[in-house]
Amino acid sequence: MSDTQNNNGLTDEIFRKICTYFSVKNFISDLPRLLNEAMKLIYMCITKFYSIDEDKIKCNKADIDYINATTIVTQNLTFRGTNGTVYRYEDIVSRLSQLENRLDNITNITREQIDRIIRS
Repeated sequence: MSDTQNNNGLTDEIFRKICTYFSVKNFISDLPRLLNEAMKLIYMCITKFYSIDEDKIKCNKADIDYINATTIVTQNLTFRGTNGTVYRYEDIVSRLSQLENRLDNITNITREQIDRIIRS
C-alpha cells in the first residue's frame, strides 16, 4: 500500500500504525494511549474542515440534500438537477441575463397598431 496523504493530513502509514495500537494483550494498560490517539485523530479530522478561530466551516466539495440559510458565500457553485445534469451557477445567470435582454428588446404593440392591422 502506498504512503498516500489525504486532505486531513493522514497517511496510510499513520493509519496502519494507529490500527496496530489495539492489542488484547495490553488492552488495559494501553487504554489511555488508545483514547489519546483516537482523540488526536478526531481532532485532526475536525480541524481540517472547521476553523475554531473564524467559526467557519470550509470545504471543497459537499453533497447536500437541503440548505436553509440566510447567507451563503461560495465560488464555482454547481447544481445537480433531478435528471442528474449538473448546471453551473455562472451559466444559469448568463442565460437569465440573455433572456432579460431579449425581453427588454421586444417592442410592445399598442392598441392603435392592433386596430390599424385589423382595418387593413
